[in-house]
Amino acid sequence: MRILFTTEQYPPETGGVGAVTQGFAHGLAARCHAVSVLSTRRPVAGWTPEPVGGSSDAVVRVRGARGARIRFVKLLPIAWAIRRAIQSEKPQILFASDYRPTGLVDVVLARRKGLATAIYIHGSQLLTESRTPTRLRLLRFAFRNASILVANSQNTARMIVDTVGRLDTPIHVVHPGVDSSRFSPTPEPEGPPVLLSLCRLTRRKGVDLVLDALAALRNEGFSDLSLIVAGDGPCRSDLEGHARRLGLGKNAVRWLGDVPTAQTPSLIARATLLVMASRPSPTELESFGIVYIEAGACGRAVVGTRVGGVPEAILDARTGLLADPDDPRSLADAIARLLRDPALRERMAEEGRRRAESLDWAAQAAQIEPLLLFLARDPSLSTRARERDA
Repeated sequence: MRILFTTEQYPPETGGVGAVTQGFAHGLAARCHAVSVLSTRRPVAGWTPEPVGGSSDAVVRVRGARGARIRFVKLLPIAWAIRRAIQSEKPQILFASDYRPTGLVDVVLARRKGLATAIYIHGSQLLTESRTPTRLRLLRFAFRNASILVANSQNTARMIVDTVGRLDTPIHVVHPGVDSSRFSPTPEPEGPPVLLSLCRLTRRKGVDLVLDALAALRNEGFSDLSLIVAGDGPCRSDLEGHARRLGLGKNAVRWLGDVPTAQTPSLIARATLLVMASRPSPTELESFGIVYIEAGACGRAVVGTRVGGVPEAILDARTGLLADPDDPRSLADAIARLLRDPALRERMAEEGRRRAESLDWAAQAAQIEPLLLFLARDPSLSTRARERDA
């Protein structure tokens, strides 16, 4: 089977979209499929073989495309790059890592080339791309004319139907995975307990709520508790000011800025718990949460909030605890419960590791493979939409 992934992100650039694309690409290449990746944010270059671990023969061919960070209305350079990639790679399936920018382009080109198309849906674009009638019409067009849609969570699958209405296009749920060999269990660090928040610093991520919970806990018997904040973003300055107003100095909060993806396992190893406090947002969505699975793979219990697809990433009272959104008291109580009960943390860490192993990229590639093989073996599915429109 020949697959061309089209994506806006790809490592070494950080981001969940890129991690998902690389995970599926490597997983499918390891299963002896011919996989290529076209990324719109990479420097333009020839097709570069990217070896896949575990097999000397398995490679993913990666190339960049002109027009980094293309805006919605400027899709022609991307369309041209994908068209040329189709000519050179001769894929049977176009697999877009998200609806915008490449998913819409894939569908238009596939209709002309007679190819099957799959779009992986992360969730947030369902909010941003349905805010105007024109964008909603384009979203419906892409979803109705794709061969299949793959949602990253059951929550996202429900949102697809809520946003565009009922579809003839099949919707399948395949959670993001984790490299369970790279993210491996480590002992908890010795000394005072350390919390870790690993995210882009936007309001939706709720780091201000983690700071509120930290300040409360330091006044309630956890005076040596500290927090590592790894990530950057538009809210960093405001968050640092909020920490100062709460009396949280350098001994309480360490601001690391962006951390390379390769350092994520060692960063998690420095923490006692991973704590995130995502909140609802009209323009963004926490549709799953790969970082919770990565922390579980490293043998860490986690604390999150009941928002979006987070309850599918954190199995409440099994791999971690869920707090109420926008409620620092609920968050502090969940953290305190785990800090006071090492045996509970250990049980959750063990369950988190087992969950991560079940979501290893090899397993997720094996889950998505039959869907793609079905498309590759039945080209009529790629023309289903055109026949319906005729």
